Amino acid sequence: MAQDLNGRGTRPLKIAYTFDRKSDNLSKGLSYEECCIYETDENIEIVAETMRRLGHEVELVGNLEAVVKRLASDPLPDWDLVFNYAEGTTGSAAMREARMPALLEAYGYTCVLADSLGMVQGNHKILTKMILDYHRIPNSPYAIVPSLESGSTNETSPAHSAINSSPYAHALQTYPLFVKPSCDTYSRGITSISKVLSPTDLEPAVASLRQQYPDQEVLIEPFLSGREITYTIIGTGPDARVIGGREVGWPKGNQWED
Repeated sequence: MAQDLNGRGTRPLKIAYTFDRKSDNLSKGLSYEECCIYETDENIEIVAETMRRLGHEVELVGNLEAVVKRLASDPLPDWDLVFNYAEGTTGSAAMREARMPALLEAYGYTCVLADSLGMVQGNHKILTKMILDYHRIPNSPYAIVPSLESGSTNETSPAHSAINSSPYAHALQTYPLFVKPSCDTYSRGITSISKVLSPTDLEPAVASLRQQYPDQEVLIEPFLSGREITYTIIGTGPDARVIGGREVGWPKGNQWED
C-alpha cells in the first residue's frame, strides 16, 4: 500500500505489469526454444489476479514497445510501481532484460526485481563469476571460449585451448564437463550435448553452441550433479533477506542424471 498524499493513511498501489507474451512472439516466427522465456496468457493473468486480490489496481501494459507508447502519452502514467517481468526480444542476451528497467529508471518509476545494472550482471554468467572471484566467494572452476563474433580465435581446438589457458585448468581435466552460453537464461542453449562425457565430445559441443549463439562466449565448467534450488532475495546488503526457495525436480532417468 502507498501513503495517501492527503494524509488519510494507505491506499492501493497503481501497478503497471510489464511482460513479453509468448503467443505474440510465436506469431512473429520465433521458435519454441526462443520463446521459452516468455509468459503464457495463463501465467500473466494469474500474476495480475494475485496482485488484484491484494487490493491493488493493475494495468497490463505489455512489452517494451507498449511501455514506450504509454510513456509518450501526456500526462505520464501515474504508476506507483512497475511489476517488470519483461525479458526483451532483441539485442545481446546480457542486455536484453536490462532495457525495460533502464527505460523506467530514466522516467523515475520504481520497478520490482533487479535494476538495469543488476539485470546485466546477473544474466552475464562470466561477469558474475569474475565478481565472485574478486570477492573470494567460492564458485565452480571455469574456462571461457571466445564468441565467434569476437574473431579472437582461429584455433582448431578452441575449447581445449580455453581450458589450458584457464587458471582452473587442473580442475577441468576430469569429465564430465558442462558447456553453456555465457548470457542466456531459462536453460536456453542447454541440450543433451551440454553434458560432455569425454575429451572427444568437447570440441563438437562447443562448436555447436558457438554457431547457435555467435555473439556469446561459451562457458565450460565441471558437471555439477545434485539438487537445483532457486532462492528469492529481497533487499540489498545488510537488509537482504531470503523470502523463499523453489526446487527444480527432474524425472528419474532424465538425461542430466549422473
